[in-house]
Amino acid sequence: MSSKNNMLFKNNIRPSQERITKPLQQKTNFYSSIKIFYYWSLIFGCAPYKFIIDTMADTINIKRTIFSVIQSAIAILVVFVWMMYTIIKPIVLNTYESNTTLVVSQIITVCFSGSSCFLSLISSVTINIKKWGFIFEKVLYIDKIILREPQQSYKKTKLFITLQILVTIVLLVSFHAYETLSKKNKMFYKIAMRIFVHVHNVTVTLQFINLVLLLSNRLKIISERLEELSSMSKENTDLSHSFKNSIKLREQRQTNASLFDTQRYSLMGTSAMQNSTNNPVLGHETSDITLDNTNKLNILTGLKQLREVHHIICDILNGVVNSIYGLNILILSTYMFLSCVKYVHLMMIMVVKKPGSESLDLLNINSPGMMLCFIVLHLSKVVLISVACNNASQVCANLNSSINSLLLTYPSGSDVSKELQLLSIQTIHSKLEFTAFDFFPLDFTYFHMFLAGVTTYTVILLQFA
Repeated sequence: MSSKNNMLFKNNIRPSQERITKPLQQKTNFYSSIKIFYYWSLIFGCAPYKFIIDTMADTINIKRTIFSVIQSAIAILVVFVWMMYTIIKPIVLNTYESNTTLVVSQIITVCFSGSSCFLSLISSVTINIKKWGFIFEKVLYIDKIILREPQQSYKKTKLFITLQILVTIVLLVSFHAYETLSKKNKMFYKIAMRIFVHVHNVTVTLQFINLVLLLSNRLKIISERLEELSSMSKENTDLSHSFKNSIKLREQRQTNASLFDTQRYSLMGTSAMQNSTNNPVLGHETSDITLDNTNKLNILTGLKQLREVHHIICDILNGVVNSIYGLNILILSTYMFLSCVKYVHLMMIMVVKKPGSESLDLLNINSPGMMLCFIVLHLSKVVLISVACNNASQVCANLNSSINSLLLTYPSGSDVSKELQLLSIQTIHSKLEFTAFDFFPLDFTYFHMFLAGVTTYTVILLQFA
């Protein structure tokens, strides 16, 4: 039997009974895979907690710290003051008289951007702590059940996050360095605040995307396990190693004895010598029957674990993730939409009418290149959110294909078939739906609506202009 078919699950015991014994396992775990992103989030107030790791029990908990609370409180105060300053200053200086449309649009976009950061900082240090603890606990539980080689999976996750952070740093540093150098006589504290708010919002978006991608990957693993089981069943392959045996040796012996007694009584009237001579494969048939029952118990146990894992993942994505990020995504989407409309409108005006630099100075913009950078950054975030959410929904929906394929290999009335039917019903009624606080769905329709809205309102503004 090849190592590929050695088992479909890592084990069938409760994860709380496992212990880490090897030094390599202590170094390569779930925490090590997300550690870089955790510190990045901690700097910008998106992760106001610390990890408490129990290597003996292989558990991870999070705890709010005094330092994180103070850091978040300072950030909340500074962001609030910056927002009020941005709103009040144009009123005091009567900036509205010069160009009302541009100034109002700038104030609105700054308010939405700052509000997203402000609410995210408050929720992160208050209600979202317990939700993140729940997510970490459940992800560890899931990984102990379905990951064959968790160290390899965590290494890939760490590499992906590291590359992601490096690309983000390069893009943000390049963009904001260009912005800072282009504003020679501007106050740099305003630029610093805009950079902090922008990076914080980008980090929150990346948190949402990475969490969705991580859990959709676990859904793919469920589909892979079902497909492997289906292929082995069709090939009439020995399934004794499909799931790691969790039945105690004493129970196996009792099952063997019971099956042997049943077979012996069915052949009553035949002598022991005749039984041995005329039916030399009797013992082999009994062994096959025992093996089939053992396989069935292991498969049933594995399928129940799959149902549990699927339920946990759908519960996290549909409930917890939407509650943590739903409002933030809604406010950020509004901010990105208004910004794209504003900058596309200004770029079109510059191409058609070529206005003077005075109007652009009201928005702290010195060139169309900076406006184009803003548009590209916002569209990139919209595309990434749409792709991640749509991918997770498709993976969850495609599970039914694997289940239906596996159902064809078992009799309709068997216990395995009934368990597969329960899993099929669960997948049908547990569709993944990502929404921005229930205002609109977050899939490819979100991207289509965004582009259509930006195009429509830009045309309307150009007509009025």
